[in-house]
Amino acid sequence: MRQCPLCSGNQAEVICEQRYCLEETSLLPAETAVVACSDCGFVFARSDKSATDYRGYYSEQTKYESSVNASGSGEYELDHQRITALVDMLTEDQAIDMRVLDIGAAKGGVLVEFQRRGYRQLFGVDAAEACVRSIASHGIEACVGSLEDERWAVDPRRFDLVILSHVLEHVFDVAAGLASARRRLAEGGAIYVEVPDASRYNVDGFPPYYFFDPEHINHFDLDSLRMMAANEGLVLSKWQAKELDVGAASGYPAIGVWLVAQTGAVTASPEINCSETIQHYIDASAAALMALPNMALLQDLVTKDAPIVIWGAGSHAKRLLANSPLATANLIAIIDGDTSKHGKLLRGVEICSAQQGLKRAKDTNATIVVAIAVNADEVLTELTSAAINLSVMSV
Repeated sequence: MRQCPLCSGNQAEVICEQRYCLEETSLLPAETAVVACSDCGFVFARSDKSATDYRGYYSEQTKYESSVNASGSGEYELDHQRITALVDMLTEDQAIDMRVLDIGAAKGGVLVEFQRRGYRQLFGVDAAEACVRSIASHGIEACVGSLEDERWAVDPRRFDLVILSHVLEHVFDVAAGLASARRRLAEGGAIYVEVPDASRYNVDGFPPYYFFDPEHINHFDLDSLRMMAANEGLVLSKWQAKELDVGAASGYPAIGVWLVAQTGAVTASPEINCSETIQHYIDASAAALMALPNMALLQDLVTKDAPIVIWGAGSHAKRLLANSPLATANLIAIIDGDTSKHGKLLRGVEICSAQQGLKRAKDTNATIVVAIAVNADEVLTELTSAAINLSVMSV
């Protein structure tokens, strides 16, 4: 049983159970319990998976080497905008010789933006070899590794800025991970941490339970970030609430903090009180799931055993495949634009390209069910304008 990643407490209250339909070879958990630590109040996920399983996923099965909607690459417009704004902020009033380490760098979009601005002392770390090769292709030094990698303990290099951007929500052992990052910090340097802000989870513009998925196993707010820092002898020098554009109707809530070392004892942070806010989010998600558009029509199609093609193989579709009428639907194909998913199976059905999936839909007169978290309206419009002469709906 996973201990609290902040205070190592063993007792926790279950506040939500989550189920997902995952690829048959996935190392991620198909079921998780979202819990609140009884000692400190931190909200995190427990499952039957270990730290080794998660490390294996990020090194062997990661989605972040994809150029299709994989954050961190900067290869699609919204991600490029996010990265540009982040580097604008991190380079403000900073000397060009600043030494920068990005841990969990994905394909290196942040480091490439630093490079574009003339910074040269750059280093990237990612668990996936394909991501490291992508970083190196830009002439930036990088290595395969992770926060928990023991090889970092003997690496003598220190950095003025260590970046953990949307990393710690994925890390099994947060305390050990932050300690590893601190070992890389030069005197007077700072660690920049950015994570989803659990105190602002909402269902406006997002599918139900959007902020819970098999990868996000830690749910931070400002208090928990203060506590995490204090446990490692760090303090927040400043922080910023953010809303990221991910193509949804509302901004994705995130929070960025700068952590610096402090001489002497660091006072403990206040008790974490985010579990009540998250419970409100869970209640709102439960109501929103029942109110999803076309759910009654979808149930009717399933009852009639009508053929269905799903458009989307992301977290929203995986959640619906486990928690909606789609769990027993007569699935013909699952379409996704990410070629790295093609050929994999969800509920025994192959994920394929739009061309292949639409052909199967036409051959069987299937209904196309669009099940994607963001920009579903755009897909519906494209399918309608393509005059494919098939029924199309979204959930």
